[in-house]
Amino acid sequence: MKCIIDDFVSLRNPFCELGIPRVLIEVPHSKLRGTANVRNLFRSLILRQSCEDGARHAFSTMRVIGGVAKGRRLRIGKGLVIRPTSDYLKEVIFDILQGLVRGVRFLDLFAGSGNVGIEALSRGAEEVVFVDSSVLSIRLIQDNLQSVGFQDRATLMRTKALTAIRSLKRRGNQFGVIFMDPPYQSLLAVPTLEALSELDLLEKGGMVIAEHFHKEEVPPNLPWLVRTRQIRHGESTLSFYFTNESLTH
Repeated sequence: MKCIIDDFVSLRNPFCELGIPRVLIEVPHSKLRGTANVRNLFRSLILRQSCEDGARHAFSTMRVIGGVAKGRRLRIGKGLVIRPTSDYLKEVIFDILQGLVRGVRFLDLFAGSGNVGIEALSRGAEEVVFVDSSVLSIRLIQDNLQSVGFQDRATLMRTKALTAIRSLKRRGNQFGVIFMDPPYQSLLAVPTLEALSELDLLEKGGMVIAEHFHKEEVPPNLPWLVRTRQIRHGESTLSFYFTNESLTH
């Protein structure tokens, strides 16, 4: 498993021996300049609960619903601003994908717990690249990959989705399936779709699947992507896109 870290560092709580629970802080390097007192960091920055042993109560589970890892449980963060894709929507996604997922490179943007990308690995994806800007999400994905034994077929990128898209393009990457599930109310669905269309990360014949808030409008057509269907369930909508070139052949 490869892990690519953007311009962030993690600091461990130096007061664990005093019985204070472990926490992680995400701190841009620029915030560290001139700061000598670690205690001040704990006062001034948002403290996030660790994914380690002391925080077991902060997790619920979801299951892998198909493939070689069917029935295995994945940890899902509670209260960590993670909204996992439901089992129902996962079934819809993979019923539509059918055999398209087998042997492909799969990109999971705003990956959260890694729930969807791990489902793709279970169903035969060659590799999944997981992208999330949260250190806690990356740690959660690492734990879930290890629990199902898929870590050798995964790459983790801790960075923003738009940054990851540009970085993957520079390295010449393309994917057969791209799944994106930005936080609701973040208004990131449209900019992310526009970047995917502009930078041509989707292989010919591939599919982009966007999960978004049902009231958020996403474009039916982009320069290189065409929306072919939408499915709503509760507050969520799935929008499916193919490349223009795929539809004309």
